[in-house]
This record gives sequence, structure tokens and C-alpha cells, in this order.
Amino acid sequence: MKNKFRHVDQAFKNLKRYEQEIVIDTYDTLLESNKALIKETILLLGSNEIHHLIKYHYKIILNSFFFNDIKLLKTYHEWLYRVYYYKQVDLDFFYYLNEQINYIANQYINKTIAIRIDEYFQTILQYHHTLKSSPFYKRVLQSHHDEAVKYAKLLMAAETDKAYQLAQSKSPQLEEFIYFYNEIISNAMKYIGYGWEIGQISVAKEHIASQTLQDIIPKLLENYPEQPANQQHLLFCSAPNELHGLGSNVAAKTFKKLGYRVTNLGKKLPAKEIFDTVIELQPDILFLSATLPGSMLDVAYIIDETNHHKDKISKDMKIGIAGSAFENISLPATTLHADFYMDKLKIDFIA
Repeated sequence: MKNKFRHVDQAFKNLKRYEQEIVIDTYDTLLESNKALIKETILLLGSNEIHHLIKYHYKIILNSFFFNDIKLLKTYHEWLYRVYYYKQVDLDFFYYLNEQINYIANQYINKTIAIRIDEYFQTILQYHHTLKSSPFYKRVLQSHHDEAVKYAKLLMAAETDKAYQLAQSKSPQLEEFIYFYNEIISNAMKYIGYGWEIGQISVAKEHIASQTLQDIIPKLLENYPEQPANQQHLLFCSAPNELHGLGSNVAAKTFKKLGYRVTNLGKKLPAKEIFDTVIELQPDILFLSATLPGSMLDVAYIIDETNHHKDKISKDMKIGIAGSAFENISLPATTLHADFYMDKLKIDFIA
């Protein structure tokens, strides 16, 4: 796959080309720093989390340049500051981190191109002061959907039977299940995710909730009769670096009930393997899902390769994208060159 990301500007290409060098140099610079702020942050978080943070931070920077949207970087920083405020990190650390990435990037990148990159970083460095003076990231855990909160608590307590019975009572038909999933289950998981962000819900509780859902959703779907067979073949897959595949799994099982022929590749499959499987299976519709904003670039890569090799794939194949990763960009399908965006689970997904 030598032609990765054909239709992008030179700023992105240079940042992508030197990604590994810039990330490693930034990490080494932080570890060797004598600044008290940096030492304290490394001591608080540990070197492994610092390394992971820099890699993901840089991936969001790449996203912002690839989609030419500074709002992606700003939205990410809002999330970043909220999470690490509750981890008791001095938020000036991120000002220094962005300064260092910008400085190190300039060592590798053509000076003409670096001007645009400097402008991006200056915008984010200025946004740091706005964020630090804003109380938004100090919000307490709240939700306006009481039923979703109650359901979240059942899931985190591993109350499998109660969670199943409640969902069953609200979902006598498949259409009601889809509504319950969109309005209650999805909001319950968002509540749990936000609770983790602000330090009020542990990672363990989030895993328990996810596993509880993995246990009850197949049982729920067993209650509904399969609709007449549909000749269309749907191929579902999560983005390569996704840790969560619940949404993709639920959609795959739901559409199987609707009579479609379904293949679900699951999560953590490399991009090349996904692309090769598309060529092998020749599905009518390829669904790519992503939860993490950083995964948008991986999805864009797969779509780019797929669209570039139409000679190997049915010209009638449609590509759909789904997941919360795309919530902060306008016109997701158009932006990623997909055929449609499924913002929530629904039967008429292309309409």
C-alpha cells in the first residue's frame, strides 16, 4: 500500500512521514527534561502513560491536518484537559508538550511547510489559556436521562438478570430494541465514559458494564424472529486500533435478524487485512465503525484504498461509517468519501 493518503497536502504528508521520529524525540526530550513540571507529571503518570499519551496526541494532530479542521484539535484538548485535570496533572504540561512537538517537528519539516504547522500550534497554545480559565472541564458527573443513568448502574453492578429483564420489557419487538439501544444503552455507556473521564467511575466498572452488555444483547436478539433472507452481504469491522467493538457487534447482530447476510470481522484487525478481506468477500456494503477520534485516520485510509482500487471490488459496493469518533466533524460521509454515515442504529441506514 505505497500510495497511502493520496489526496492530502504537504503539511500532513510531512507530519506523517516523520511521525515516528517526532514522537520518539518528544518522548526522549520529556524524559530528559529538568523542568520540575515535567518531572512531577512523569512521576505522577509513569513513563508508559506519557509515551502512550504522546503517540495519541500526535495522532490527533495528524487527524486535524488530514481533515484540515482545527476544531478537531480543540475538541480533543477539551477532552484531554478534563481527563487530566481529574488526574491532578498541572495542565501547563500540555502547553509545554505542544511547544516541544512543534519545535521538534520543525527540525524535520521543510521551512515553508513549517509556517502552516506553526500557525496550527500557535492556535492551540493560545487555546490553552482559554481552557485553563474555563470551568467547563470541572463539571460534575451529570445526566439528563434518568433512565439511562439507572441502566448504567445496573450494568456497572453486573446485574445481568435485572438489566436483561428491563431491556426485554421495553423491547418486545426488534424496532423497540433499536430504540432502547439508541436512547438507553448508548446514553448509559456515554454516562459511564464521562464518569471515567472525571475520575468518578473506574476502568474496571466500565469493563464490567461492557461485558454485561456483551452477555445480554445476544440473548435479547434471540427473542426476535429472523426476517426473510436478504441477498445483500454486509461486512462489519471496527477501526484497526479500536479497543471497543460493542457498537459494531450490535449492528451486525441486528442486521442479521433483519435478514441480511452478515460477516463481522470484529476489532484490532490491521487495515491491510480489512482491505484484503473486502477484495476476497466482495460485500455489498462495508461498515467501518470507530469510537476514538484518533481512529478516523485509519478509517480514511481504508476508504482511500478501497476507492482507489475499484477494479478489484464491485463497483456497486457501498461504504458506511458509524460511531462517536465522527460526531465532531460536519458531513462525515462527505469528508471521509464514504457513501453514508449511520449516526445511530437504524433499519434504513442508507436513507
